[in-house]
Amino acid sequence: MTFLQAIILGIVQGLTEFIPVSSSGHLVLVPHFLGWHFGKEQGFIFDVLVQWGTLFAVFIYFRKDLIAITKAFLQGVIRREPFVEPNSRMGWYLILATLPAVVFGL
Repeated sequence: MTFLQAIILGIVQGLTEFIPVSSSGHLVLVPHFLGWHFGKEQGFIFDVLVQWGTLFAVFIYFRKDLIAITKAFLQGVIRREPFVEPNSRMGWYLILATLPAVVFGL
């Protein structure tokens, strides 16, 4: 994979991650239609790294919100008042929303 190919696939990932289509599918289709051939291992590693990059970007973008939610959640647990603050409730909602993915993903 060349540097230019990696840049193009990174742009495709960035543009398609947050719309209701499969960004991973695009990472497979774009090389296919452009006639690029990568080894399975190289393609898999690139896909994983690009997904981690997306996750990192989301954490950076929402860092203030995530810090506020985490702080309120932990304070609510320590004070034994877990649902008083809106951000503490959001922490619980995030945990509850993640449980199905954890259960079915295993």
